[in-house]
Amino acid sequence: MRVAVVCLFIFFLGMIWNSEGATRESFVPKKFSAKFTQQYKSQVSGKIKSGNGTLDYEFPSKLRFEMIKPDPIIFITNMTQNWYYRPPFIEGEKGELKRNVKGGNVFADFFDSLSEGLKDNDYYKVKVVKDKATITFSDAHGAELGLNSAMLWFKSSKNLRFTNLKEITLIYKDERETKIIFDKLASTKSFAKNHFYLSDK
Repeated sequence: MRVAVVCLFIFFLGMIWNSEGATRESFVPKKFSAKFTQQYKSQVSGKIKSGNGTLDYEFPSKLRFEMIKPDPIIFITNMTQNWYYRPPFIEGEKGELKRNVKGGNVFADFFDSLSEGLKDNDYYKVKVVKDKATITFSDAHGAELGLNSAMLWFKSSKNLRFTNLKEITLIYKDERETKIIFDKLASTKSFAKNHFYLSDK
């Protein structure tokens, strides 16, 4: 009888674990990679500017963001530190490297938040209309992220999975907007050991 009770407990524990994992995996994969086009309005000219790059994410709080065009930059963050690197304009010279940039973890923290899925929670409220999900952050969490809200557009209203995202618009506290259009987005199995680390040398 005792063995049966233990087995039953393990069975239900496994169901809870799988359920929580399914909730996270059903929306934000634990690890994913993307190619994107980023658009934002210039505060100087008011014109829409764009660039292309890649990003890799691993839960929790690990992100590698590489802008390829028009100006190459690499931004890496993990749970303890971040790095911002701008390659030199002239080959052979030193690039610009900054560590622990204030507010640099917005993207990683944003994706961490989305592990809660498309349902209301302590961090944000969600409104889904067809292929668009509007996320409104709580005052406290919005202050941490520096964001008021985010809008997520999917390729189809019948498939609201994270990997079916078409684009995301982030609306900051100062009303600035950044749009990320996904050219490619897919979950991945693993990253190299030091993928989310940048040497200071």
